[in-house]
Amino acid sequence: MRITVVAIGSRGDVEPLVALAGALDRAGHRVRIGTAPDFAGMVEGAGLDFVRVGPSAREVLSDSEGRKMISGAGGVGAQAIRLRRLLEPVAEGLANDLCNAVDDAEALLFTPLVNVGDVTEQLGVPSMLVSLWPKNRTSAFPAVGFPEAPLLGGPYNRLTHVLLEQLAWRPFQRQGNRIRHTFGQLPLRWNTPLGYAHKRRQSVLYGFSESVVPRPPDWGPWLHMAGYWFNEPAPSWSPPADLVRFLDAGEPPVVITFGSMASWDPTRLARVASEALARSGRRGVLVGGFDRAELDDDRICYVPEIPYHWLLPRAAAVVHHGGAGTTAATLRAGVPSVIVPFFGDQPFWARRVVELGAGTKPIRGLSAAKLTAAIRQATSDPGIAANAARVGRRLRAEDGLSHAVNVVERHFEQFAYS
Repeated sequence: MRITVVAIGSRGDVEPLVALAGALDRAGHRVRIGTAPDFAGMVEGAGLDFVRVGPSAREVLSDSEGRKMISGAGGVGAQAIRLRRLLEPVAEGLANDLCNAVDDAEALLFTPLVNVGDVTEQLGVPSMLVSLWPKNRTSAFPAVGFPEAPLLGGPYNRLTHVLLEQLAWRPFQRQGNRIRHTFGQLPLRWNTPLGYAHKRRQSVLYGFSESVVPRPPDWGPWLHMAGYWFNEPAPSWSPPADLVRFLDAGEPPVVITFGSMASWDPTRLARVASEALARSGRRGVLVGGFDRAELDDDRICYVPEIPYHWLLPRAAAVVHHGGAGTTAATLRAGVPSVIVPFFGDQPFWARRVVELGAGTKPIRGLSAAKLTAAIRQATSDPGIAANAARVGRRLRAEDGLSHAVNVVERHFEQFAYS
């Protein structure tokens, strides 16, 4: 089967999809990945075909609107407005890229941050939504980006999902209807794609574990929680020699990584991280995006990027932004988390880590003093360490990729491909 995987987002959003695509490739399917040019090396390094979809993710997030979005200011409504402002200038090019990526595909997997349904509907390509965070309606918990309200209970939780469907669709509505008008054969869409999918009970493949997010009792069997998907380093990969020497020279370090969020203010984040490490008396490995001029300290080792599968099990704790991919990697490593959520699904994962007992309370309003206190707690609390280790053992015993491949193959079998 010829499968196109369209993955839009940050590195943490794309890397699990590369792992899934690799597993599908090993299962005998012909797979290509459509994503931002930033990740061409990752895709091709995994032995998969790359096709460009959309602009550089790094450039988009470094834009003034991108930095405002990363800041998380203003709540869900403000974030939707910023997302629309980011996408409208690139909407036409993105639509053309999508058409090119889907060309001659027999099946399509796509992530939530791309309005690909209008293209596949016209081209007649069967598709399946793939998500790294909960998208479907439930009474079990509020939608990502919304606060918890225990006194309001299930009705409030379910309402937040309906509201998020509307807010998340608005940035794509104009682009999607432009595509439908251009093709000339599709009526304009006024209902949200997720609302339509909910009524039709369309299948969704989720890339997270029931060990971390218990399955909501009101989710139907067409919503598949496959487990996590991890991209292992190539057999030929070896870690940087200076990092190995640093790790061997002392106690396990605190790893600090904010992924794409570091573009918000790399100088300030570097200063806060450096000061917190000094105050807490810990060594640190800082990964990607920091202003290196602020890291002139022999207790700190900086690396532009590193496979988390190799580094995180060697850490005393991990300070991160709570992105789905980084949270999964930290939980799998079995080490405590200190989460500094910025926006989107990050507060949701921060809450889940606290509920699992595998990390400290999330930090709001980052400062050196707050980060120092959290690092001290994460590296000294035996309860947090034990809970993190327990979750890690459970996740390492799971095989999310095999489960996901089975779900994908069963889903597309109904379309009778040979």
